[in-house]
Amino acid sequence: MLDMKTGWQKICDGNPENINVIGDYVYFTDLNTLYRVSTNGKDKAIICDEKVRNVIVTSTGIFYVNCFDSKIYKMNLSTNKKVQISNDLCNVFSLEKDWIYYSSFRFENGNDIPYENDEIYKIKLDGSNKTKIITTESIRPIVYKGWVYYQSMLQYSKLYREKNDGSTIEKLDDSQVRYFNFSGNYIVFSDFNNTLKKVNLDNIKDTFTLDLIKNNIFRHTAILSIDNYLLLFNDRTEIYKLNANGIGEQISQ
Repeated sequence: MLDMKTGWQKICDGNPENINVIGDYVYFTDLNTLYRVSTNGKDKAIICDEKVRNVIVTSTGIFYVNCFDSKIYKMNLSTNKKVQISNDLCNVFSLEKDWIYYSSFRFENGNDIPYENDEIYKIKLDGSNKTKIITTESIRPIVYKGWVYYQSMLQYSKLYREKNDGSTIEKLDDSQVRYFNFSGNYIVFSDFNNTLKKVNLDNIKDTFTLDLIKNNIFRHTAILSIDNYLLLFNDRTEIYKLNANGIGEQISQ
């Protein structure tokens, strides 16, 4: 884990993804295997006998997509009992309160290769009340403060948001988005021109743009927000820290 004041503390080896922290435990995947380890680095254990992705851990359960059938499941934290949430094939999902928001996909004429991304749906955590909320071909739904943020595949991965009741839709930018996340009252996203943009969620015309090439940051693939900083992870496993003014420094490699 990272303490911005004291530096790094290694918890375990490997290439962790889908990191969730609940209480005294860190949940993560490594090569699609789900692990749990205590925050002091002890008691690392495999906790699921399936290969999984897109893991979200709550106080009562672990939600994930099974790599074999691409469907959403919930595993009870206490009993490890698994329940299938939906029959749809899922790309990515997110949670808000009692709802799961997900983008599905389908295959063409029985092919093993996904044909296209489908609409975005929401469904109750118990698998009931499935509702289609976005009808265009879209991916990566993330729900934040009453809006569903997603990339429209019909609009070349441009970033949109829609009220979670479907009442309002807005395009945030004309960029072809690589990755996006949230920092306070801003959405932060990168594009394929190696530019980072920060958009005020109360006024989407209020945009801050940073040319990452000038900061020697190339092809970042993930964005995290910690305190007043942004952490950018690139495809060379390097990590950069950016302050509120967009000044960057490399902090790990």
